[in-house]
Amino acid sequence: MFSVAAAHEEIRRRALEYAGADPLEPALELMASGAVRFHGPEHHYLTAACLCSAWCNAAGEAKAAHLDGLLARCAKIPPAVCGYYGVCGDSMAAGACASEMLGAGYLSGVSWRRVNALTAETQAAIAASCTRGPRCCKRTTFAVLLAAPRYLRRELGVGLAVREGFACPFSAGNRGCLGRDCAFFGK
Repeated sequence: MFSVAAAHEEIRRRALEYAGADPLEPALELMASGAVRFHGPEHHYLTAACLCSAWCNAAGEAKAAHLDGLLARCAKIPPAVCGYYGVCGDSMAAGACASEMLGAGYLSGVSWRRVNALTAETQAAIAASCTRGPRCCKRTTFAVLLAAPRYLRRELGVGLAVREGFACPFSAGNRGCLGRDCAFFGK
């Protein structure tokens, strides 16, 4: 039986162990491991934790406290938020990560603007990742973990890896795959 709490524990463990600066790398490993379902709200913490891990590695910061803070933040993101509110939980997870890392809050100045600019950029990447629905948690995670490093490198000087030409390795296992209507299909 699947447990979101067990998925979160495995995500945290692997994020702590990861030593690179490419947030997509540990995300792909976790997705392939079976630690996360094909679709599900555990992707929110997966996105935030993998981005945080790579960010901390690039900046030389300790991860454990940030990962704990992100778990608390991401647990508040409702499942299926993409369908009911028009914003993807993975974009919210990137915002949670940036808020955690920058110490931003609702009364912050420049950091508030930066967090919102990041989430706008990741949400735009999600919208551009397909020409129609339904949701695909893998696709939205990919879109965020490809867009966020570009923003963080360009705007904050965080030395994260930036990938080009990524192709989804999970298409065959997704009964609802959009095929060529997905930006990550078969490249």
